[in-house]
Amino acid sequence: MVCRTNVNQGRRRPASTTVLLLVFLLENASGYLRAGPFLLQEEVLTNESVIELAKAGLSESLIISKIRKSKTAFKHTTADIIRLKKEGVSDQVIAAMIDSGEVAASSTLAAVQPPAPSASGAVPPLAIGPVVLPVASQSHPTGQRQASLPEEVAGIDQENGVYYKKDGKFIPIFGKPIAATNTGGFLKRGLTMGISKIRMRGQLPGKHAQLQVTDRDPVFYFCMPEGQPPENFTIVEMEKKDDRRQFEVGSAGGFSGSRSSGLDIAKVYQILIERIAPRIYRVRPDRELDDGEYGFVGSFTYASVGVAGAGEKVYDFGVPKLRKK
Repeated sequence: MVCRTNVNQGRRRPASTTVLLLVFLLENASGYLRAGPFLLQEEVLTNESVIELAKAGLSESLIISKIRKSKTAFKHTTADIIRLKKEGVSDQVIAAMIDSGEVAASSTLAAVQPPAPSASGAVPPLAIGPVVLPVASQSHPTGQRQASLPEEVAGIDQENGVYYKKDGKFIPIFGKPIAATNTGGFLKRGLTMGISKIRMRGQLPGKHAQLQVTDRDPVFYFCMPEGQPPENFTIVEMEKKDDRRQFEVGSAGGFSGSRSSGLDIAKVYQILIERIAPRIYRVRPDRELDDGEYGFVGSFTYASVGVAGAGEKVYDFGVPKLRKK
């Protein structure tokens, strides 16, 4: 019997063959990675995830940023919202969760549709890959996508700001910086040897605001950053003085010589807030306004430091004597 040996045994593969094999494996591996969702599971935020983040002591801004950049599967029933509140989740974070749910619901309209049959009747295979959503309209520099809005606010500009609806059109109220100055009490302070207080006042030029409303209980609309209701705003009644309007923002002196900041509580009106659409709120004073000049005092940023604080502005309006009853 003749025994034959394989002449290829013991021989090494040529280097070129090994390189080609590696290239083949890498190309196929990249194809599997491009399949994305079919292999790699992306984190999905739930109510429990947010509760864990809140209990871990993370700030509101960090949690809201995480919500915006993650896939979500939140539950928004009344019972769910009450539980979130009891677990220590703030109102701003809950509002951001609700907003993300509405955006996700509307985004389903952009889901991949089954391809139409060709002329021969054959249906082409579905492509595997990311779904590209339409780019936001260039007319909205904030990048916010126009969504279906309730009829009450249809046509409102969705840029952050304060708006008043008149004759079916939304009029923006532009904020004015607060110029604080010591305007009262100098003479009295001198006569009382420093016991009397000096009043510090914020001033606006002009006797009247450009916007004059025509009712005692005016309604305004606030467009806010996502997840931030207008809770840091308040209405202050201003005093007309010569060619300007002014309101108290603090005082100094007295027996203790201390300084205090804040609005005169007798001139302050709280506001009633109702959320009517993502980022849009209906705002009105908590009671009827008298004839006079008023302004919303507050800021559209998370960095607000309190009433009449640094960075805050006045959004002024007036209630004239001739108005509807």
